[in-house]
Amino acid sequence: MKFQSPLLIALALAVNACSANPSAQPIAIPGPEVLFAGPIDALAPFRHGNRYTYTVTSDADGEREVESRCSVAGNRIFVTVTQGSDVLARTEMLMEPDQLLIVSEVSPQHDIAFTYDPPLAVLSTPLRVGVQHERSNLRAWRPSDGGEIGKGTVNLSWSAHPAPAEMTDASLEIRSVKKIDIDNGRKVAIQSKRWLAPGVGEISSTGTAGDGRVEHRELQCAELGETRFGSCGEAIVRPAP
Repeated sequence: MKFQSPLLIALALAVNACSANPSAQPIAIPGPEVLFAGPIDALAPFRHGNRYTYTVTSDADGEREVESRCSVAGNRIFVTVTQGSDVLARTEMLMEPDQLLIVSEVSPQHDIAFTYDPPLAVLSTPLRVGVQHERSNLRAWRPSDGGEIGKGTVNLSWSAHPAPAEMTDASLEIRSVKKIDIDNGRKVAIQSKRWLAPGVGEISSTGTAGDGRVEHRELQCAELGETRFGSCGEAIVRPAP
């Protein structure tokens, strides 16, 4: 089994790929331990039909463009990431009142998928200073025939920080380390940083895949209902502190 960078980048895109409440802004910080006190759907307000276009760059593959679209059924979110006509990833998530959880991640292109039991929490509010730890069992399987690759565990550590002062759009930074351990002996660690703008979603991110390659992605266009952000519409402006 081989983990490929396009899969990991595609799966990372899914977490913040469908934000759709342009008017949402950070609520006043009530104390030094809280960076964002609003509801989870102010950071990831998923809406049916939203579309994001990102430019992805890496030393190995140069520059390419990927697109992310989402659909919604109740509190279940389904995100599909494509590059041209190729489907890179399909991700299913659950939106709870104060948590965003990943149920499964599928890459048809590389014929590998993960299902998490219980679903893996990847974002929660209020967003507090300090490291959050999440653990889940996983099943790795092949989308082509449903055959099992192996079982194992995933350990996720993530933390929230103010975005760097020089950023003019994103106001929050999420750092994460995801460690996957499968019973066939395969281990992989994935590190990432994501920069978020409440009401818009992920502005940019950088991350390492299991093979050690570094990829960076930058938002080009966010189509949120009738509103456009980025090069296709309104500038994304970081709220004043």
